[in-house]
Amino acid sequence: MDQLRRAAARAVPLAERGTPPDPDAGTERSRARAARILARWRAQPPFDSGDAFARRLAADGTDEAAVAAWLAAPPDEPVRGGWVDRLVAAFERPAAADPVTPPPGYEFAALVSPLLTDARDRLRAAVPGRAADVALLVPALAVTAHEMATRTMLLELNVARVTERLTADTPRGRYAEFVAGLGDPAVAVPLLAEYPVLARLLTTAADQWVRAGAELLTRLAADRAALAETFGGGADPGPVAAIRTGLGDRHRDGRAVALVDFASGLRVVYKPRSVAVDGHVAALVDWLNGQLARPLRMPVTLARDGYGWVEHVAAHPSDDPAAFYHRAGSLLAVLYLLDAVDCHAQNLVAAGNQPVLVDLETALQPQFPDRDKDLGPAEVAARDGTLHSVLRSGLLPQRSWTSGGDGGTDVSALGYAPGADPGRPAPAVAGAGTDTARVAYRRTPLAGMADARPGATVHPVDHLSDVDSGFAEAYRILAGDKGSVRKLLGAFAGDEIRLLRRDTLEYGSLLRAGLHPDLLRDALDRDRHLDRLWVLADRQPGVADFLPYERDDLWRNDIPLFTVRADGVDAVSTTGATIPRAVPRSALDAVLDRLDRLDEADLARQRDLCAAAITAVAPTETAPTGYPFTPTTPDAVRERAVAAAARVGDELVRLAYRADGELAWVGPNLTADGWVLAPLGPELYGGTAGPALFLAYLDDATGGYGAAADGAARTLRRQVDRRAETLTGGYGSAGGVLYALALLHARRPSPEYSGLAARLVRRIAATAGDDATLDVLGGCAGSIGGLIAWYATDPAGAVRDAVRRCADRLCATARPGPVGHGWLPDTLASVADRPPAGFAHGAAGCAWALDGAATLLGDERYAAAAADARAYERTLFDEDAGTWWDVRVPRDSATAYPVAWCHGATGVGLSRLGVPGASDELTAARATVLRAGFGHDFSLCHGDLGNLDLLLSTSDSAADRYLAGILDGLDEYGWLGGMPRGGTGPGLLVGLAGIGYGLLRAASPATVPSVLRMSR
Repeated sequence: MDQLRRAAARAVPLAERGTPPDPDAGTERSRARAARILARWRAQPPFDSGDAFARRLAADGTDEAAVAAWLAAPPDEPVRGGWVDRLVAAFERPAAADPVTPPPGYEFAALVSPLLTDARDRLRAAVPGRAADVALLVPALAVTAHEMATRTMLLELNVARVTERLTADTPRGRYAEFVAGLGDPAVAVPLLAEYPVLARLLTTAADQWVRAGAELLTRLAADRAALAETFGGGADPGPVAAIRTGLGDRHRDGRAVALVDFASGLRVVYKPRSVAVDGHVAALVDWLNGQLARPLRMPVTLARDGYGWVEHVAAHPSDDPAAFYHRAGSLLAVLYLLDAVDCHAQNLVAAGNQPVLVDLETALQPQFPDRDKDLGPAEVAARDGTLHSVLRSGLLPQRSWTSGGDGGTDVSALGYAPGADPGRPAPAVAGAGTDTARVAYRRTPLAGMADARPGATVHPVDHLSDVDSGFAEAYRILAGDKGSVRKLLGAFAGDEIRLLRRDTLEYGSLLRAGLHPDLLRDALDRDRHLDRLWVLADRQPGVADFLPYERDDLWRNDIPLFTVRADGVDAVSTTGATIPRAVPRSALDAVLDRLDRLDEADLARQRDLCAAAITAVAPTETAPTGYPFTPTTPDAVRERAVAAAARVGDELVRLAYRADGELAWVGPNLTADGWVLAPLGPELYGGTAGPALFLAYLDDATGGYGAAADGAARTLRRQVDRRAETLTGGYGSAGGVLYALALLHARRPSPEYSGLAARLVRRIAATAGDDATLDVLGGCAGSIGGLIAWYATDPAGAVRDAVRRCADRLCATARPGPVGHGWLPDTLASVADRPPAGFAHGAAGCAWALDGAATLLGDERYAAAAADARAYERTLFDEDAGTWWDVRVPRDSATAYPVAWCHGATGVGLSRLGVPGASDELTAARATVLRAGFGHDFSLCHGDLGNLDLLLSTSDSAADRYLAGILDGLDEYGWLGGMPRGGTGPGLLVGLAGIGYGLLRAASPATVPSVLRMSR
């Protein structure tokens, strides 16, 4: 066993290494290898700049020279004591008569079968007479060992296969042969010596299992009578029938939630933490229930010193989803008051018509300061307003794990869809049970979340009004008796609160990735891996104070955990170490301040955010919005339109976060992953540029909005200055922002606009050659529109060059069709097999852009390319329908012939304005718009005001009658936006700014340009 003891020296982390070897130790080759590893370590963010790496090493009392020496000459002096003694002792013991046998599917635990057997025997000795209960815990230990060893054993299995050490005739036979070999100490010990870090982690896990198991079984025996009384009506529950351990994350030396089943059918949940906060939340809810129309259910708890037992809540479908979602709204109000977080789908159970929160350890979550990152004062207010709003709890739908086009996943309690793709691939074993087994990354549905849904097909967007009414009811009760609520909140003062300093998913990812065999041969490699923790420390103040404790917990296989008293500011690590002033103020003080601020204005803002969150991630199959539309007599229609636009302006100002004269908004942001509710960026489609433009034109029309317009424009300039070099192309990004700057500059010239525009022009020119989106919304076609608009202000050669680069890119990427050519944006490649029609994404928009380029540059190549695009688009015209087919859906679908700017006849018609020989197509587009273009919603993108723009752009005599019908609809149904169920936000194309802007354009089409055609 000297082999294991020598190898154990390499399993010592950097912080425990002691005196380094001589700098000249090792061979020339090993020193060169050490230099390469050290260089990679130093190049790892955030160590790749400044003195961050030196500071990191100094935290462990060492420097680069010492690390280089350890890497060149790893220690190999035999180690005695601690974990290695237990591992050696387990392998030196005589073979047990009843060894632990891994369950099927977890065969790699055989590598340390003697260690597992030893752990089982130690637990038996710790709880004498409980052998049957110990047996219930053993499978979980084997599963843990298997999962920790899997990646390394798969590597060794592959090595054994390619070196032909396995002699069986079949892949499964060779796999069985490999697994059988792991049970031989002559095979297992050298493998553990090859991977001493794995050996240490496995031994640590076994030790933790013994301690946590003994603690659980001892507590279970001591509390048996109280459990029967509290949860079983006093009846004897009978013997323990099953124990499921490891539910949730491991903390505090391997402790985790467990589910205990008794023979009588009684089931209780064991929590190895204080449940005092659960009880105090229940008391607050109990007081609230006396006044709620639909009382909330809270789990029954049995609190003990440092741990507790909780009622097991079983999920079952709702027979009244309206009641469920009303209660969910009421629960949301409680969580908002308590500043709770982490209320995701794994922590909520849909028990019939009751949304039951089963984990409350993160209620009263302290608030951390954040760097302003050059944000303006209004942007800071918007950010803080978002971070500490109803969105914070995690109950409401929201996209997580987004990464540029994969759509992310909604893991919220109310938004998670059972079976949803997690958006990110996770490691899994492919070819399990064969000698070709390997790690493969797959997207598999997340486990343990489906219980949060009241029904598989029910979505909160279908019950938005129920969530809203439940929230408002509970909010007003809490706000109406602040004295009573303050007393109830005082009970939380001494409660232990889990402090979330970092996303738990980051810890979990580090632990899983840390089991790669390349990180298990030397502890310094694992240290380097865990140093990814430093990235956040470089971005957020105060994080560095937690790093040593985070790393120690991760070395113990634990998810790091910190606690803080509800009325305190000092954090406590799992070892009991104090981190002074870890939070700027106590969570209880913050909650009491929030209670004082509850009023109707705050209620209105939180209801707005709640509605926006639910509609932003509504499923695509959500029923479209609609309203009864009838064109009417245009009596004072233009005056009515301006008055309605002013009401929109008032609402936008109300929604704004204001500070130091600047305005910023929170709302749905259109990203590659879909709609994401967040503070708005600079974009024209859904960002700050939209409200800034609208308020500017509204001030021109009515007066009285100059301060708001200027405040929005100041925020926009800040945002563009900060992000000019990161914006992409198109109407939805750099091109649209450039267009907005052109209009704002024309209204009130400023050198600041010119400087920002010049940067955007350079950005567009630099990125055009790599554009794969191509279309108006996100690609070169939309960039051309913005460039041409700016060229009217600044006819510089740089602008012409950027237009040419974009036009050349379009010509180079055109896809031939049966006639002419079109473009298939990468954003539509998964839903269409041919180039689409339409303005925002299709041939119409690209043709419009190329026509503009041809006119500006005098290049007939672009005019010819535009003509070819129109020729292709004609092949998608359906004679029977009298309009253009949307290639994303089958021709016989009810949605195959949309009428909108983005897809369909409206956009095609707008693209044909001024095009010789296109009168027939323009006539067809007009007829389609008049027949089917109204009665949808009021948005510009795919609603009635966008469709009206075609009539306005052609000075159609029907425009005023149709505008009158729209105004009647607005008066009756309010601001129906372009989001699901008529949801809206501050933005231009689907939100309030666009409704207001469309009304202003309808009132004065000669002075308010068409943003849909990016005209001046």
